[in-house]
Amino acid sequence: MPAILLLRLVFMSKLEKSVQELAIALEELSVRVEKNVLAAADHGESLATSRGQAQAAQKHAGKAARELASVITDLKAMIESQKSGQHSGRKE
Repeated sequence: MPAILLLRLVFMSKLEKSVQELAIALEELSVRVEKNVLAAADHGESLATSRGQAQAAQKHAGKAARELASVITDLKAMIESQKSGQHSGRKE
């Protein structure tokens, strides 16, 4: 396997791990935000406003995770395409 493909595969593995870590971080953030919302409600702040802000933050983070996953999928397809091209080039 050419070194460039090996490097790309390692990079892909790291990206996939990053996506998984992002998902875990989002879940932890959601829990912390919910705790903060409840604490804020105890201090007289608007529960609806705090929840809305938390949901917006979670929505944006989720979108970023989906976009990153899409990039990973595209990169995998490019690698596979290059592999196929190299294999067909060797046969000729």
